[in-house]
Amino acid sequence: MRGGLPRRRCLHRVSLIHDAHRHPPPPSLPLAGEVTHLLASLERKLYVSASLKGAIRVACATDSGELIDGHFGSCRAFLVYQVSPETVEFVNALSTAAADEAEDRNKARAALIDGCQIACFQSIGGPAAAKVVRAGTHPLKVAPNTRVDDMLARLQQTLTNPPPWLAKVMGVEAASLATYRELAEVGEE
Repeated sequence: MRGGLPRRRCLHRVSLIHDAHRHPPPPSLPLAGEVTHLLASLERKLYVSASLKGAIRVACATDSGELIDGHFGSCRAFLVYQVSPETVEFVNALSTAAADEAEDRNKARAALIDGCQIACFQSIGGPAAAKVVRAGTHPLKVAPNTRVDDMLARLQQTLTNPPPWLAKVMGVEAASLATYRELAEVGEE
């Protein structure tokens, strides 16, 4: 015995630490999940920072791959697009399988679309919507079986002169509110 523990047990601990690179801890452990989330978040933020000015990232909940036909809590994947006034680019298809294994599925799914400014769903519940908003994404409920490309085209058309809610998501001032801002500034003088 060494240090109160049998020698064999100590060697086993050392071999587990030594073999960590060959046998990573299971993803259900909080530390592994946190590291995965941080890496994914960093990757998304790097992509956004290198993207076009005036572009937003949009996640679409889907079961079919062509329609926004997924409920936030049960869709098979999120299709992620970068949308600017000039282009729509497919970024990634994010499977929700790993998020379904998490203790808090809604929180894990919200973390999955972290970095997206808008997320489109056929349906989303109140507590799940709160977690999505807390993660910094604006949830947008759409009509059943809306085509992804149709939704993105409509969204793209509004980027040049966005309504106030979209301007806030984009981090710009809405042109429609400029008049009120000017009046408020005149009133302060």
